[in-house]
Amino acid sequence: MNGTGSDPASPRASTDAVAWSRDVAAGGWLRERLDADSWSTMHVFVPRGFAAYARVLHPAGLQRVEGGGFPSDDEWARMHPAEHAALAERIRHRPLSWREAAERFGTTLEPLARWPDVIGHDRRDDPNGWQQVHHDGALIDAPDEGRLEPGLLARVVDCALDSTSTPDSGWAALWEGWGGLLGDADGDSGAAAFGVDADGRPFSHPLPAVLPREVALGPRLRLPHRDHLLFRAAPRVWADASWPERVPWTSGSAPFEAIESPAVIWPDDRAWAVVTEIDLDSTIVAGSAELVRAICADPAIEALPIDEGSDFFGT
Repeated sequence: MNGTGSDPASPRASTDAVAWSRDVAAGGWLRERLDADSWSTMHVFVPRGFAAYARVLHPAGLQRVEGGGFPSDDEWARMHPAEHAALAERIRHRPLSWREAAERFGTTLEPLARWPDVIGHDRRDDPNGWQQVHHDGALIDAPDEGRLEPGLLARVVDCALDSTSTPDSGWAALWEGWGGLLGDADGDSGAAAFGVDADGRPFSHPLPAVLPREVALGPRLRLPHRDHLLFRAAPRVWADASWPERVPWTSGSAPFEAIESPAVIWPDDRAWAVVTEIDLDSTIVAGSAELVRAICADPAIEALPIDEGSDFFGT
């Protein structure tokens, strides 16, 4: 694994290393700027005190069957497994922006809009139905929560590099609760691989923890309601879309695009912070007004400016 096992020897991290660190005090400034006792605003996870904030909307997904419509849930349930396999070869996937989704469903995209509202879903009728919706012959998948796709994270951080005096020295916090990351005293991660053998019998194999035991037993960066592992990492690392190849929590079994993104990234000078809350389908960038304008103007990023004190939870 890349870079685990010791703290960096100098105050600056290698420009391409992502190294686990015991120095959780380096993230203490975040805790001081968070609202520990309230979910009434985004500041339970986004630090206060910045000039401006941007909400980066995680892309949704659109699945369409080449040469036909997507079967309904009932139609899918009646299909033979061989038909499922044949259909899968004809399914085409593409990202779907929130703006396009709003246009498709005839709704309005507001800075603090929630995905169910964008697609016109009434959660009182079906609390979880917004996660996948059939519409106009396609299947609409909700945006990922707690994870920003590697290429998009790279684009966001690339925009931010000009807004820090320390692009080669910084930090990243990773939520400790991602499945399979940490093991118990025996190294058991609690995760398992599932499959079907040649005789059609299901099986499961326990998977070892992705990170070593010393990380599991090490200190945590404790922020309101979440504990995190801390890593020394140059902000410049995240500006390269291949960053999943360099993080020590890559297990080798997960798809490249499904690698967990850090919960918080910040440079040593604390000029900005990029925050991806586990239960939110957006990433918040806190920084200067100039940075927020640049991110919101980038055609590859769907982002909207938001105010300090914004509330995504409807409290």
